Amino acid sequence: MRKPERGAALIDHLAGYCSAPIKTECHHSDIMETREVVQSSWNLTFGNLADVFINAKINLAAAERDLVLASYAILQAMGRISVERLGRQMARYEPSSYPISSLRSR
Repeated sequence: MRKPERGAALIDHLAGYCSAPIKTECHHSDIMETREVVQSSWNLTFGNLADVFINAKINLAAAERDLVLASYAILQAMGRISVERLGRQMARYEPSSYPISSLRSR
């Protein structure tokens, strides 16, 4: 078969699809079945989106926590964490106030 003949055969084949009768009547069961399929896929989509959103919020909170901990680790490594530098109103720990001998007697 030469090219023009193949093209003509293809056109005839496609024309058969175009001239096929179109179904114009719908049964109630067809509509309900289609509705159920659409509804279930809709629920899955939005259920998945809700899970993704919640997981993203959890990951954001964990990342913010990790940032704060890393900041304090850097300050500690630099020797810049102290009661005075942090500006906290708390008693400063003095190891000399707690002699080891008093701990052993307990």
